[in-house]
Amino acid sequence: MKTELAENVVRLDGRLEVDLITAVTQYLGFIGVETTRDLLLAGLPVGSGGVSAAHLERALNRIGHAVTWEDSRQPHKGGFPFAIETGPGGFLIVVDATKDGYRVLDPEQPKILRHLPVDFSKKRGKTRIFRILPTVQLLQDRHSIGAHKGHWFWGRLFLKKIRLFDIVLATFFANVIAVAVSLFALQVYDRVIPGQSEATLWVLVAGAGVAISFEAALRIARARLIDRMGRDAEIHITQELFSRFIGMRLGARPASPGALVHMMREFGAVREFFTVASIGVVADLPFVFIFLLLIYGIAGPVVGIIMTGAVLTVIPSLLMQARMSRLARETMGGMSSASRLLTEAAYNLETVKTGRAEAHFQKAWEEIIALNAVKTTEQRSLSAFLTFWAAAMQQCTYVAAVVGGVYLVFAGEFSVGAIIAVSILSSRTLSPITQLSTVLSRWQNMKASLAGLEAIVASEQERDETRTYLQRPRLRGQIDLKNVRFTHPGSRKIDFQAPEFHVAAGVKLAILGGNGSGKSTFLRLVAGLFQAAQGEVLIDGMDIRQIDPTDVRRNIGYLSQEVKLFKGSLRDNLVAGALRVSDDDLYAALGFGGLSDFVRHHPKGLDADIADGGEGLSMGQKQSVGLARIFLQDPSIVLLDEPTAALDQNLEADVVARLGPWLKDRTCIVATHRMAILSQMQRVAIMKDGRILAEGERDAVLKRVVSTVGQPDKADA
Repeated sequence: MKTELAENVVRLDGRLEVDLITAVTQYLGFIGVETTRDLLLAGLPVGSGGVSAAHLERALNRIGHAVTWEDSRQPHKGGFPFAIETGPGGFLIVVDATKDGYRVLDPEQPKILRHLPVDFSKKRGKTRIFRILPTVQLLQDRHSIGAHKGHWFWGRLFLKKIRLFDIVLATFFANVIAVAVSLFALQVYDRVIPGQSEATLWVLVAGAGVAISFEAALRIARARLIDRMGRDAEIHITQELFSRFIGMRLGARPASPGALVHMMREFGAVREFFTVASIGVVADLPFVFIFLLLIYGIAGPVVGIIMTGAVLTVIPSLLMQARMSRLARETMGGMSSASRLLTEAAYNLETVKTGRAEAHFQKAWEEIIALNAVKTTEQRSLSAFLTFWAAAMQQCTYVAAVVGGVYLVFAGEFSVGAIIAVSILSSRTLSPITQLSTVLSRWQNMKASLAGLEAIVASEQERDETRTYLQRPRLRGQIDLKNVRFTHPGSRKIDFQAPEFHVAAGVKLAILGGNGSGKSTFLRLVAGLFQAAQGEVLIDGMDIRQIDPTDVRRNIGYLSQEVKLFKGSLRDNLVAGALRVSDDDLYAALGFGGLSDFVRHHPKGLDADIADGGEGLSMGQKQSVGLARIFLQDPSIVLLDEPTAALDQNLEADVVARLGPWLKDRTCIVATHRMAILSQMQRVAIMKDGRILAEGERDAVLKRVVSTVGQPDKADA
């Protein structure tokens, strides 16, 4: 960033300070990282409370940078630049030092340097500052070192290696202490009873009690460590999963919405399996060999019986993996189908009832549930068999070890105490093996669930993290399509194609055509929601795929035919994509959409409750909320799909009257047949079968091809 020096003192009355996110944006700009507020805030769970340090860390990590905070009396000792806090929530960017102060970026004109007196930091004592530095990962990528980024699941599950080390350490000492109980039995039967030494007995009891207490404490601590590791991993992994979930490109989703929801719900079971159920077993397994060595030292050949029992315990689980894998895939598919059907029925219950489709959905549900019942029963039966087999083999091994010990006692090579010690150690030895058998019986289920989550993470995203996009804070609005062809996934029919199409900046274009003619697909392609399989969609002469998705969303406002509302308040539905919107602005937006009177007379006003999907509101009210959202977005390109179809004639006339002046300097494309809104358009295009048949001045095109598309509804005229 090139700067100029202006030697005038910055006023520290708060008027020239900037908030945290603006300071970060200016800081990054100074060190050569061009970004915007919207880009930094994209995808963060930021509400009206503003940006926290944790939010900032996530935002910077996404662009390969990290932030460090410190309190310092001499902040310049750490080097320049740095951001200095000048008041509660206010910051300035310090870029250099002078004899009597600092040079800082002018908050209103960051390309100009201004002077901050040195006594500022002296009067304040310790000053809170932060610095932003590139991460090692970014530097490695930049210089083609090719660092390993780690798997989205395994890399985060075992992110804190020190905690994993603590778990292994706790497991080690717990298992070592566990040996004390078996040695206690050995000493009691071989020394205390023959010598009838009561004092020795109670000393051994005390020692065993201490050992048992320590083992319990260590195992409780281990369980807490595993739970904490799982909790931390869950927080980080679910953040990544949901970010990938909502960042999917619409035309490239790996499964249906219902199946995707089911996949996401499976994460809890996956996380529990790979932490609580598995880590303890894996940590205990190496000690099986230690216990076997100990048994060999006490009982010699009896260890062969224990080893045979361990092998027989695990073999069925290993042999059944192929069958378990098949059942897991079939069960996962059935559960996804049930979730999809239930989602469809729940969100379209009115259509189900009015279309008398209850029998159809009931039949489909019962078929899916019957199929799932068969598969899950088969799966549960197999799991139960493996569990009971493992338990039975553990008991059989115990009996066999005792019998083998008895014969060794008869031969004079064994003592009664050794039999008791070996029986206890055999249970300790086989316990992890039995748990391993249970883990193996669940492994294929978790593997299938993990594969589903992998599909979400690997799905094509709107934002490619490996790319640097062009920043376009404000687009002029010129639209060009060149050799564009689009087909919906799974369809062989070409849904839209345009060899050449041009919309000049500021033009108001109406798209006419029958149902299924491709109007909505055309709008979604221009909005960047769909990506053409062939050809280019150019905005201001630039392929839309090169422009930062955040800038695309800010500059291109798209209103679909069916406006979707979210559970929450009306205010939440209006400001979901914006921050710090005043109530006056919200009412202005509602007035633009024709809903201000309804809200002003509602007891809760802007805090009126909105149910899932906007249930309880009419289609017209939903469209009014959609228009209000577009107004607040303030885009340079406006794409409207039948925006007034659900409005009554009076409200439509009012909305169109407001829409005309608002669209003055914007590019607008409207799919409509309503004459009221057609009157605001300059040009008209006619579509049929995914092709643009004609385009030109509104009146000329309507006169020439009105017979092709049919007479407009007289009631709309």
